[in-house]
This record gives sequence, structure tokens and C-alpha cells, in this order.
Amino acid sequence: MKKDLWTCTSCGRQFINKNQDHSCGTKNIEIHLANKPEPVRQICGRLLSWAMTHKDVRIDVVKNAILVRRHSTFFALKPTKTFVNLEFVLSENKDEFPVYKTVKVSAKKYAHFIKIENPEEVDHQLLQWLEKAWEIS
Repeated sequence: MKKDLWTCTSCGRQFINKNQDHSCGTKNIEIHLANKPEPVRQICGRLLSWAMTHKDVRIDVVKNAILVRRHSTFFALKPTKTFVNLEFVLSENKDEFPVYKTVKVSAKKYAHFIKIENPEEVDHQLLQWLEKAWEIS
């Protein structure tokens, strides 16, 4: 059973930990992506559309990222001028392409990092990993 979430009184974002350190600045998703090239907007659009097919999903847009949450963030999009950095957490280490880096973030969780340059790279394997990330969030 998941514990109650703490809500920041300044920005309204919710967190697992009370008084979680965070940036209160929130942005509009359209403004966040406005100056990005079409492939970057398409990548974000595909991943966010997929995420919204799941229960209890919330999207928080902050200064440098689009955070997709259930009880906790299960993936983050960090759009750049030419690609999207995707970060997600799994309970197992997937040290295989297209993952370019993994970091053990707790006894049972690993952060994974993928650079996506083309919307076609949002494939079945990637969505399976994000599905697992959603399940454990």
C-alpha cells in the first residue's frame, strides 16, 4: 500500500517524502516545447500520449524536464535542441542498447538513461520498459 503523498503548498506538486526538496517552478507543456524542433516535439508527444493511457498519471513540467508520475516519477523527459534525454527507473539493471547509462539509486532500483533522436525510436521495447517503470512507481 502506498503512503499518502505530501503536497507542496507553493506549487501544488505531490511527493512521497514530506518537505521534499524540489523546484517549485512549473511551466506549461506547450511553452516548454515551443522552440524545440518537430522531431523532439513528436518524441515527447508519443511518450506523453502513451503515459496518459495509464491510471493515476500526472504530468509536471519544470524548468528543465517533463516529469511523468504515478505515486512517484516513473519517467522524465529532458528535451534539448536536437534530442530527448529519457530517464526512467526499473527494479533491474538493463545495461543494453539503447541505454547509455545506468545508476543504482537504491537497493532495488536502477535509473536508466536513453538518448532519443528520432520519433521511430519510441518502440515496443522502450514502451515495455516504461510499463515496468509505471508498475513500480
